[in-house]
Parts: sequence; C-alpha cells; structure tokens
Amino acid sequence: LSKKKCIPQSANDGSYPVPPDCALVEKFNTQDFTGTWYITSGLNPLFDLYDCQVHEFSASPHKLTGKLTWRVTTPDGGFITRNAMQNFVQKNPKRPGVLSNHDNEYLNYKDDWFIVSARLNNQPDDYVFVYYNGSNDAWDGYGGAVVYTRSSSLPKSNFPELRLAAAKVGLDFDNFKMTDNSCGPQPSLFARVHKRLFEGERALATNRNSSS
Repeated sequence: LSKKKCIPQSANDGSYPVPPDCALVEKFNTQDFTGTWYITSGLNPLFDLYDCQVHEFSASPHKLTGKLTWRVTTPDGGFITRNAMQNFVQKNPKRPGVLSNHDNEYLNYKDDWFIVSARLNNQPDDYVFVYYNGSNDAWDGYGGAVVYTRSSSLPKSNFPELRLAAAKVGLDFDNFKMTDNSCGPQPSLFARVHKRLFEGERALATNRNSSS
C-alpha cells in the first residue's frame, strides 16, 4: 500500500480538526502518566472501543512510551490479542498538552494527542482525556477521543469533568461508549462453535421468513 499506492488515500474531511490551545491543559508532566492505565471510554468505534485495552506507560521528561494491548473480537465470540509500542514527544514546551507520534514506517502514520483534561493525583479516580487525530497512507484525518483511567472501569465521579472536557473540543460525552476491561478468558471451543451454528440457523430462519 505505501510503496505502490494501490489504494487512494481518503482525504481529510475535517471531522477531527486541531483544537485551539485554549482547549488544552496548561501543564502536563509525562512522568505523572506512567504505570498501568485503561481506556475505559471512547468515541470512535473504529479505533477506541476495543475490549481489554490495558496500556503500560513509561516516561522521561517530555517523552512518553506506551506498550499498548487490546483485544479484537472474532466472529465466533473469541478474541485475538494485539499489541503495539508507541512513542510520543512533547515537541513544543509552550504546548505541553500536545504529544506527537510521528516518523513511523508502518503506513507512514503519524498521530497527535491533545490532552484536554487530566487529573493526576496518584488516586483511583485519576484520568486523562485524550482527543487525537492522525494521518497515514490510507486515510488522512482520522481521529477520535478516549478516556484513560487507573481503574479498569470509568468512575462515575469523573463524568462532570469529562462532559466539560468533551465540550471544549466540540464533542458530546453522551456519544462516548464504555469499554469492557474485564479481560476474561478465551471462550471454550464448544461455546464458539455453538455460537456460529446458532447465528447460522438464525440467518437461515430470517431468510425463510423474508422469502415467504
């Protein structure tokens, strides 16, 4: 795709514009955003709502490295675990709320994180609200928004702050969905086969009813 340009790049339609500086945090110390964090809420179903999004962050001044893990649900009800490493940099000290992940070989992608709101007190209700946009060889201008929390589920006490944060970047927090970070075991082979059979029988029944 990157070398032969066999698929035209989807143009940026402006759905995820760069937010104004006034919408971002005035201070953000990357070294406060370390350890185990979960994505517990997200906006874009294409990128943000996978199950079991457990991310391990390490940091040095103005730099952040994330070991990202998530699950992709398979049609039979099972899952495949995916992982990736990403590196972010605060390039401009006057804009600490902007973290950039550029110069990647895979699809030549580049992402920018915009920290809209954060609470980093080393407490269970800590959170970081990230709005992002990016570009790669297939799609220019993709984006979304996620909420990172230390807890595996989003504390309801954070909702008022998150509603305000979403509004700062033109979003409605009611459109966000909660993720499932229960991270349960792989379903048994029997359960997965049974699910496929049940869905196949249901599809046949639907076709019969629609044709009768």
